[in-house]
Amino acid sequence: IFIEIFPTSDQNYFTFSLELPKGSKLSETKKMVPLVEKVLMPHFKTKENGEVWLKNFSFSIGQMSSFDPVNQQNGGILFPESNVLGITVNLIDKNDRKTPSYTIAKQLKNELIATVPDFIEVNLSERESGPPTGESPVSVRLIGEEMAHLEILSEQLKEEFEKIELKNGAKLKNITDNLGDRLPQITYAFDRQKMEVFGISPSQLLQTLRASIEGTTIFAISENDEEIDVDVGFDFAGNKTWTDPKSLEILAQIPIKTRAGKFINLSDIATFKITSEISTIRHRDGKRVVTVGAFVDGKATPTEFTKKIEEILQSLEKLPGEQFQIGGDNEETNRLVQEMALAMILGVFLILIVLVLQFDSFLQSFVIILLLPFSLTGVFIGFWLSGTPISFPAMIGIVALAGIIVNDAIVLIDRINQNIRAGMEKIPALIDGGKSRMQPILITSITTIFGLLPLALSDPIWEGLG
Repeated sequence: IFIEIFPTSDQNYFTFSLELPKGSKLSETKKMVPLVEKVLMPHFKTKENGEVWLKNFSFSIGQMSSFDPVNQQNGGILFPESNVLGITVNLIDKNDRKTPSYTIAKQLKNELIATVPDFIEVNLSERESGPPTGESPVSVRLIGEEMAHLEILSEQLKEEFEKIELKNGAKLKNITDNLGDRLPQITYAFDRQKMEVFGISPSQLLQTLRASIEGTTIFAISENDEEIDVDVGFDFAGNKTWTDPKSLEILAQIPIKTRAGKFINLSDIATFKITSEISTIRHRDGKRVVTVGAFVDGKATPTEFTKKIEEILQSLEKLPGEQFQIGGDNEETNRLVQEMALAMILGVFLILIVLVLQFDSFLQSFVIILLLPFSLTGVFIGFWLSGTPISFPAMIGIVALAGIIVNDAIVLIDRINQNIRAGMEKIPALIDGGKSRMQPILITSITTIFGLLPLALSDPIWEGLG
């Protein structure tokens, strides 16, 4: 028996992202639109079974779809990428079609892979059932202080995720991290000895650079009770217009005033180069964190990948103070199981108190409580035989079942007690109690079963509860 908090259910939309090689121009990405249309358009027609799949679809050229679940890792922030084509596919309402969304999505993905060139990566994303957690179903948090090392670990982990494959062929897809795009920046390296020779302090140098590039306010003009700032900046273009520097050579010519009152160029005391830095640094409990996430590709639950992920994490080189945490559905599953176990224990305790007050007997109360493990045994055997995962709704059903079992037991034991008080011997009292209460117990059980049957057949997410 495996645990899947919210089973995969039929949705009304899903998304694709087509990734061309890095550096591809937007014009090359646009060329993929007709190929995708060629795949999707035939599915607006009526199928042999009388159903229609697609309602409409839309493209996001140069970025992922805004509805793509992968964006949850980035806080919903869309980063422009000229090599990415996002596709949102909206389906006919699930009540008007027989084929579930996950079957349609898998078929369309296979058709896209067969249509587009081999060097293009096709990624499918489907909305997960249940409330959003802010993380992918399979998620690992890398926590530490050295951001450069966390980036290295992130790349290693993504490579290892690509290699994971379960016995049934299930893999991981849409493997990403939340580092975001790297932004280019200019890095200066100052020669401290030369700065001392020319009598230039670090604060003076930084002030000059900021004034040259961003400008500085030298005075303000008051007009009609309104102050207007007058800014000055360096004339990089030489045409007396406010422009940004266009090259490193121009930056090298920024004049710096020395202690002697003379001017030198910035290049005389500094060297600079263009580097890149990550755009966002996230924190968790006061420490820097990088999250690597993925979705499941195949018939498996995220928790089934936990063992292999733990083996990978043990093989990674960890610096002092660094922590690796498995999040996503695995973390949520452990939390919900613990909470439901506590709820079950509290429920049994409260039931015991009520039974003792009802029957004024600890023995009879404990006999009823001992029936609960037998009912749970039947539940788990049923899940195992049917291959149904234990989901959050199923856990609610298990707790509710405990109340039904206790209710039936109360009805039976109360009748037996009435027989004994009427003067019957224990054995005849037990037999008569069983006979007289068999019909009402069976009828209430059957009505409960038929009442929950439509719920169990309506949607996979409620199957476990039914």
